Formats: sequence, C-alpha cells, structure tokens
Amino acid sequence: MGTDLYDQELVREIALKKKLVNFWNSHRVYWDGISTEEAAASPQRERAAFFLPDGAKVLDVACGSVANASLITRRCSYVGSDISETGLRRANTAACG
Repeated sequence: MGTDLYDQELVREIALKKKLVNFWNSHRVYWDGISTEEAAASPQRERAAFFLPDGAKVLDVACGSVANASLITRRCSYVGSDISETGLRRANTAACG
C-alpha cells in the first residue's frame, strides 16, 4: 500500500516538472524581454550584486538566460541552473557570441 502512494506521488511530481518545463520553454515573450541589453544593464541588477561579499559562492537557481552572471562573476564564483532549455540556450548563445 505504501508503495502505491509513493508511486502516485512520483507520477504527480514528474507531471508537474513536465508542465513547468513546457511552460517556461514556451514563453518566448518573457525570454525576449529579459534577454535585451537594456535588461542586462539594469541598475537594479548591479545594486543587488553589490550586496554579495567578495569571494562568495553563488548558486543561481532559476538562472534563466544567466543575465546576472556577468555582474556576479566579477567578484564571486557562480553556478547557474534552470529547467528551461529556452533560457539556457539564450545563455549559451550570448556566451558564444
């Protein structure tokens, strides 16, 4: 009986993850808006990065197109992670030119 509940919960978790991945991968309007040079140069991003201590280790969960990475890596170690292939592809394109 306990295994059945575990299996049901696992099926729900997998279904939710698929929905989230599909949602974020399909929202091109969102990615277009935050991937501009203007958005990346936002003073709010720079101000937020200022509060990180020098030498800190930063894990950016839901990093999207890693727009914050250029500011954070000036003074910190950085690792970004995201479920959206769309955002990560934009990050890879930006990094590779």
